[in-house]
Amino acid sequence: MNLKNFKHYTVLGLVALLLVSMIAGTWAYWTQAIQAVNEFKVGKYSTNLVETFVPPTNWQPGQDVNKDVKVTNNGTVPVFASITISQEWVRRENVYDADGKIVLPAAGDTFGNTFAGTSGQEYAALLHWGKDVVLLAAGKTSAASLSLGLPTVNAASDAKGKWLLASETPNADGNFVFYFMGVMAPNTETPLLLDSVEMNPHIQATTLYETTVWNKTTKKWVTTRVENPTYDYQNARFTLGVTMHTVQATADAMKEMFASNTASTQAVISYLETISITGQSVDNSRDNNVGEKKVYLHNRTGVLQFTPATPGENWFMSHLNMMPGETYTDTLLVENMTDIRCKLYLQAIPRNGYTDGLPKDLLERIHMNVYYADALIYDGTALGKEYNGSGKNLQNVVTLGDYAAWKTGKIRVELTLDKNTPISYADLYTMIDWKFIIQGDDLPSDTPTSPSNP
Repeated sequence: MNLKNFKHYTVLGLVALLLVSMIAGTWAYWTQAIQAVNEFKVGKYSTNLVETFVPPTNWQPGQDVNKDVKVTNNGTVPVFASITISQEWVRRENVYDADGKIVLPAAGDTFGNTFAGTSGQEYAALLHWGKDVVLLAAGKTSAASLSLGLPTVNAASDAKGKWLLASETPNADGNFVFYFMGVMAPNTETPLLLDSVEMNPHIQATTLYETTVWNKTTKKWVTTRVENPTYDYQNARFTLGVTMHTVQATADAMKEMFASNTASTQAVISYLETISITGQSVDNSRDNNVGEKKVYLHNRTGVLQFTPATPGENWFMSHLNMMPGETYTDTLLVENMTDIRCKLYLQAIPRNGYTDGLPKDLLERIHMNVYYADALIYDGTALGKEYNGSGKNLQNVVTLGDYAAWKTGKIRVELTLDKNTPISYADLYTMIDWKFIIQGDDLPSDTPTSPSNP
C-alpha cells in the first residue's frame, strides 16, 4: 500500500557525501579511500480535513447552517485529495397520527435524501458550495430539481486548482465524490469545498389538514387526512458525512486510490495522471542534482578527491523526500587523471547507531541497483546486502574495474522505496557509509580482501 490517508495520510530521502581522504598501508603498494555518507530520511506525510461546523439543536426548514470544509497538507509530500460527501436522515423518535398510529418511518429508521416536491424530486438538505467548486458538463443531471447548483466546465483540465464533481448523479453508495484538480504542495490548502447547508424550505409539518364528507354510496361520514410528502423529516436527525482521501501525487498511487468506474470519473483520473509527479521532480535533494559529481585521482597531487554537484557541498546522493513506489537516480563520474594504472572498489558499511531496529528495517525497504559502465554490479537493498541469491553484496568489497591512465567511467545508482512502506516509517532517519577505495599501479591481480568488513 502507498502511504495514504483516509481522513488520511502517504516517502523517503537519501544521501550525504562526507569526504575523508586517507592513505592506508594494509594493501599492496598504495591505497586511498574516500567515504560517502548515505542518509535516509522518510518524508513527513500529514494531511488534515479542516471542518468548521456547529450542529443546530433545532434545525428548521429554510435555516442555513455554516459548514466550512477544506483539506490542508502539513507534510513534505505533494498529494492528491478527494472528499466524499454522504447524507443520512434518521427518525429520532416515533411520530403518531391522530389515531395514535406510528407514522412511518419509525424511530431509528433511515429514509431517503429526496422527497416529492412540486417540481419533482428535491433534496431535503441543500448544500451550498465554495466558489471554486465545479461540475463536469457531461455529468449534469437532466432533473432540474436535483441540480446541485454548480457551474459547469467542459473538460477536467478546465477545473485546474478547483474542486471537481464528475456527475450530479450519486454513486452506488448514494454519495458524491469531489476531486481537487491539482497537486497539493507541502504547506498548502485547498479552496473551500463546502460553505453551508440549509434545510429545504419546502419541508412542512406532517399533517396539513383533514376533511370530512358524507359518502352517499356507503351512507357514512368519511374523514380524509391530507399529508405533506415531507412528513419523513419531522423529528429526524440529519448527518452530513465528509470523508477525506489523500494520496501521494504519483500516477500509480493515485490510480490505486481513486476508482474510475464511470466515463466521467475516468476523465478526472486521466487528467490527474497528466499532472502527477515523479520522485526526481519533487526530491528535496541537498544539491538538487545541479551538476556533475565525480570521484577522481588528481593528476598533480595523486590524491583521491571528490567534486560535488554544488560548490561548497559534500553530498553525493541526498534525497530527503522519497516517496513509496518512486525511483530516484544518481550518477557519479569516476576519473583517473594520472599516468598511473589503478583499480577501483566499492564497499557499503552499515553505520553504528543508525542500523538498529526500525531504521535498519527502513534500509531494507529501499531497493538499490548499482551500475558501473551500464553493467549491473549490485542488486539488493540500501543496507548493502543482497537477498535474491546473486551473491552480490556491497558489504563486501565490490570491484568497479581497472582504470588505465586518463580513463573515465560512470556509476549509476537507482533507488526505489517499497510502495508498501507503512506510514509508521514517516520521518525516520538512518545512515550507511559508502567507501570508494582506489589502489595504485603494480597491483596483484586478485581482488583484495576488505580492510574493514563488518
